[in-house]
Formats: sequence, structure tokens, C-alpha cells
Amino acid sequence: LEAIPDNPPEIEITGLEQYTYFDFSDIKKIQLQSTITDDYGIDEAYIIATVSKGSGESVKFREEKLNFTETIQKGQRSSKVTKNIDLDGLKMEVGDELYFYIEAFDEKEPKRNVTRSETYFAVIKDTVRSLSLEVMNLVLTKKHCD
Repeated sequence: LEAIPDNPPEIEITGLEQYTYFDFSDIKKIQLQSTITDDYGIDEAYIIATVSKGSGESVKFREEKLNFTETIQKGQRSSKVTKNIDLDGLKMEVGDELYFYIEAFDEKEPKRNVTRSETYFAVIKDTVRSLSLEVMNLVLTKKHCD
């Protein structure tokens, strides 16, 4: 007999940059595509999405667990999953940020192996604030040049 260790699931996210920026007028949707594999079988997988609102000491965080469009069949060794994440549907506004990652569990007993993907970010740019910071910088630069 030879014992073969049970490895944690593997998560591969394709076609998505780690940082995505949107202007307020953009269609604010992220198309997440991933392949999740496990040597003995996947138990479950989902997306953990955290929205941050505000800035400085008044930042508020809201975490949500999002399911994939496809149902993952328990015991499946490989699953291609997708999710369209709608930032407007998450009630995000200008200046808000979204942090999300995939978490996958295998069927190991008594304690499941778990894997977490890299964290991905989506930001709705605050163009008014950015523009006013640029204008302030120009004014300060001009003052120093005079």
C-alpha cells in the first residue's frame, strides 16, 4: 500500500486583470471565468466579494458570498465556472472598491482542504476627486514656479 496525499483544490482564473477600473458612465460588469480542479473531487466553491465604501476613518465594508452561474456537482474533479459580477447590482457608487476571490473546498474527511485564489480588485473611479487633485497640484506647482 502507498499513501497518496490529498492535495488542496487548484483555482485558475482566466481572462481577467487583477485590477479593473471603471468610469461612472461605463457598464460596470466583470466577467469572471475560472477552472477549479481537485485530485479527488470538489465539495464546493464560491466567490467572496467585499465592497468598501467611504474613505479614511469612515470606511465601511460589506461582505457577500456569491455563487457561480453553474452548479458545482460534489465529487467532480474539474469544473469550469463563470460569474458576471455587476457592480451596480452590488450597489457600488463612485469611489467604491470591490475586492473578491474564489474559495474552493475538497471532499477530504474529517477536515476539508481549502484553497483561496489571488484577490482581484474593481474600482469605480472618482473622476471629480481625481480632477480636483490634479488641478490643486497644478496650482501648487505654478505657485512654486512663480
